[in-house]
Amino acid sequence: MAVNNRTDSWGGSVENRSRFLLEVIKAVVEEIGAERTALRLSPFALHQNSYSSDTWEQTGHIIRKLKEGGYKLAYLSLVEPRGDPSQLDVVTPDPSRPQPFKKQPQSLDFIFDQWDNFSPIFVAGNYKQDTAAKTLDGPYKNREVAIAFGRPYISNPDLVFRLKHNLPFSPYNRDTFYNEKDPVGYNDYPFSQEAITAGLAQA
Repeated sequence: MAVNNRTDSWGGSVENRSRFLLEVIKAVVEEIGAERTALRLSPFALHQNSYSSDTWEQTGHIIRKLKEGGYKLAYLSLVEPRGDPSQLDVVTPDPSRPQPFKKQPQSLDFIFDQWDNFSPIFVAGNYKQDTAAKTLDGPYKNREVAIAFGRPYISNPDLVFRLKHNLPFSPYNRDTFYNEKDPVGYNDYPFSQEAITAGLAQA
């Protein structure tokens, strides 16, 4: 365990640590329906010590309970195990950050196998055009899965157009991600010239 060190009915065991999430999902589904509810899981993320050292058991329990409850969600959103998401693309990663999964195989296959195409899955994890296509045509070929893009959407307002036409992504500036009330790095990234020519945006 990491963040959740409670010893009451909301912590300790895998079941207790899953309780809050499962009760929230139940309440949301009862209010708006499972088909309008989605869930994001980052089973191998380390951000703010939010990881679970027994993530296979923890995440597996959550997936099993969702299926047992008949919660056919709009989709699951999963983060690929490519290390700490907050450290991806950082020039000099912080060596002091915990590495609880370093000696164990990391893969989302255990979730895919257990979910078994119950509803669609989106996966994210520093994907580019070429790696996204190779993943969909390769290891995820028989899965009901789509690739999700996070940071590239910030710097590419025409990202879907770029993907469709195989245009390179504009790089993002991580230093401007959380600037409060500042348009710099938020809505000042340009559209590609190709998108402008196609009439999708003005220069």
